[in-house]
Amino acid sequence: MFYFIIFLILFAFSILEISNINERSHKILIGISWLMLVLIAGLRYETGGDWEFYGPAFDNTNPLFSIFSSNSFITSGMEIGYLLFCSIVKQFGGSLQTVYFLIVLFNITLITKSLKEYTKYIIVGLLTYYGILYFLLEMIYTRQSVAVSICFYAMIFVKKENFVKYMVCILFASLFHTMSIVLIPLYFLFKCRINTVLISSLVIVGCILMLFHVVWIERIFVNVSSLINDTAHEKALVYITTKSFAVPRTIGIGYFLNLIVFLVVILFRKKIEEQKMGNIFINLFFISLFVYYYMYEIIEVSNRFRYMFMISIIVLFPYFIQSYEKYLNKLLVLFCVALYSFAFSSGIFLERPQTIAYYPYQNYLIYKWFDKKSTGKERLQKSHEHFSKERR
Repeated sequence: MFYFIIFLILFAFSILEISNINERSHKILIGISWLMLVLIAGLRYETGGDWEFYGPAFDNTNPLFSIFSSNSFITSGMEIGYLLFCSIVKQFGGSLQTVYFLIVLFNITLITKSLKEYTKYIIVGLLTYYGILYFLLEMIYTRQSVAVSICFYAMIFVKKENFVKYMVCILFASLFHTMSIVLIPLYFLFKCRINTVLISSLVIVGCILMLFHVVWIERIFVNVSSLINDTAHEKALVYITTKSFAVPRTIGIGYFLNLIVFLVVILFRKKIEEQKMGNIFINLFFISLFVYYYMYEIIEVSNRFRYMFMISIIVLFPYFIQSYEKYLNKLLVLFCVALYSFAFSSGIFLERPQTIAYYPYQNYLIYKWFDKKSTGKERLQKSHEHFSKERR
């Protein structure tokens, strides 16, 4: 119930935030929220996923001063930005836990800073992030989490129409996750106002393709990857041939929840566009829907692409609340936002068997100070077994 308690605290802080508390109290609540999110993921110990993959990669990375005489960049298969960061940490005596902490510190700080630029309801944004993306990005997809937070911040340069700074941000993000590159040409799309009828038609077509399992994207994905480089092509083949990856997205609650949010965005569109970054984040959300419905055949790739755009929801949800002036209306919308965010990570909050890799939460400092035995490997193995069954 540890994670659920944190969710309730953020929800309580969000209630206070929309009640127009004084500026000092607001800053204190934001600070506490920021600190909780940094410490939970930053000090996790063998909790979540991919840590069994990142451990050997870190061990095989040379310290900074000797890296240029090694081939660790070539053999690791990871992006150069992440490897260079690991090398710097290792040079100064840090461990993989240091890497985790500094990355989470960077991510949550940058996301919080960005939210301050985009909306007046920062804690609502953090609550939404915690419920929908936090456990995936901050506790599994370490490299992509850095890329997502940088790309999220880069949206401010779309508003300021500064393509050079925007491109620098995206290129920097690509040093941690190559997939970020796709956002460079999308800069020009983000600035446009896409016709509602056109966007609705495209979403409907995507829903139909997924509903009737129309096969079309897999071959395109492989062919395009072969044009990039051999590494990208090999990864593409892994995604479409590995049993746990080569499965289509099923028609589940997410199929309908996305449609509901889409309808709400269309309903609120004019009011959202009155906000500082409204149109930009609407476009980001639309793209996340296209990735969800049109790339349903390759679920793993779809998810990885989608996170780059799905983060738009942590701004759109506060915009829903800002669209109302009466406190009771704001409170009702906040409750719906919290319910939706809870649904995404309900398995973790309610400690269901398939999320056993997350619980019980293990804190690095506590486990080292008190010499406690980690159950991470056993829990991760059970998590993999559940994952394999779900993907069959």
